[in-house]
Amino acid sequence: MKKLYFGIFMVFGLIILSNHVYAPVCYDYGDAPDSYNTTMATNGPYHSAFFVGYYLGSSVECDNDGQNSTNADGDDTGDGTDDEDGVTFGTLEIGSNADIDVVSSDNDTYLDAWIDFNADGDFLDLGEHIFDNETLSAGTNNLQFAIPEGAVAGDTFARFRSDNVAAGLPYGGHAGVAGEVEDYKITLTEAPTPDVPEFGLIGYLLATLGSYFGIKFKKKA
Repeated sequence: MKKLYFGIFMVFGLIILSNHVYAPVCYDYGDAPDSYNTTMATNGPYHSAFFVGYYLGSSVECDNDGQNSTNADGDDTGDGTDDEDGVTFGTLEIGSNADIDVVSSDNDTYLDAWIDFNADGDFLDLGEHIFDNETLSAGTNNLQFAIPEGAVAGDTFARFRSDNVAAGLPYGGHAGVAGEVEDYKITLTEAPTPDVPEFGLIGYLLATLGSYFGIKFKKKA
């Protein structure tokens, strides 16, 4: 009968098991304003960082609690370490599809994400859960989501959570698995309005109708 030997090594306080690294017990938290349930007192999201893997971007760090902040940068400015580098946003135009790049450390990483489209200080509204248990591959993943017509232009917040279990995550609360939470302050922009010719709205409508019927209108000199 074959015997299976499983090696455990301790190096500089880290436990190396299989192809992943286990760190001393610590947790990763978010840093959006606390109306989004960021701190432990408001049931904020946090991941057990004992299992170092399935994170977003280049690294994940240990926090004592959620670092709620007005610019969603408290986790970075508090200790000078910016580990929230997993998501890159393109143009976020209301009424259009937006493209983002999400970097994952591992294959079979699962992503849940939210955006506060109506800027009311929470992620509870219909359509704000933009990714639900989305599977990521190691490296850069190009994803797309729709920004609804009723979204409010201006600054708002987004939350991204990753883990290694295909069970889906809420935007708050503990995930006792590997992963990370990253909060971002983002800006939604209005869609550009079409130019109205200088002869006014009525002229614009006539020109539109005229082009449809093949009639050309000329502005009187």
